[in-house]
Amino acid sequence: MRYKNKIEQPKVNIGVASLTYLENKYGEKFEYAYPWGMSYTGTHRFLTTCGSLPDQYVLVQADNFTQEDRVFSDNYLAEKYYSESIGFFHECALNVFSEAIIYYDVAKEGLSPDLPANASFEEFIADTRVFLVIMMEVKGSDFISEEQGVKVAELIDAAGPDFYLTIVGVSDDEYSTFDDETLSEHISLRKYVRCFKANNIDGSLEFYWLGED
Repeated sequence: MRYKNKIEQPKVNIGVASLTYLENKYGEKFEYAYPWGMSYTGTHRFLTTCGSLPDQYVLVQADNFTQEDRVFSDNYLAEKYYSESIGFFHECALNVFSEAIIYYDVAKEGLSPDLPANASFEEFIADTRVFLVIMMEVKGSDFISEEQGVKVAELIDAAGPDFYLTIVGVSDDEYSTFDDETLSEHISLRKYVRCFKANNIDGSLEFYWLGED
């Protein structure tokens, strides 16, 4: 009786493979920091550290990580351009309002895999793989019409991203007393003076004027 030898493919250590992907793409060493998300979804994610972004955590993810056709992606550029992103959103706000406070956190999602390591800020911000979630706090006395919110949303939209935008006008004496958590709670309780929301999903820009409470 003849037996066929069963040749098994060596198992890939997805953690090592993910770090190797980052190191090959960005030309520096990355180290594992923390787990992120649940692998049972078919996507393996974790956070890493590197020398060029010493105070930030870079996410790396592998979609279909158990398959040979797995696809790696990361949010290195979103972390790299964090300050530039804040500055861009602030500039858009100051085209309309006298002052504004920007709340924005880098999404823990992988950007488009084909974004090159040396992509410019303009190339990064135009990537539609990950929604940008932006909140702006302005003085209620400075926020008098829906058209102001529309103008800010259109300025952001012109750069090309998919995004969720909330602009909340608070009473002047409360302005600058919040953080992102307390301001979000303020909005959910409808304690604002005025509130405007906009989103761009797949190229369709929509506006929601909540007016005065």
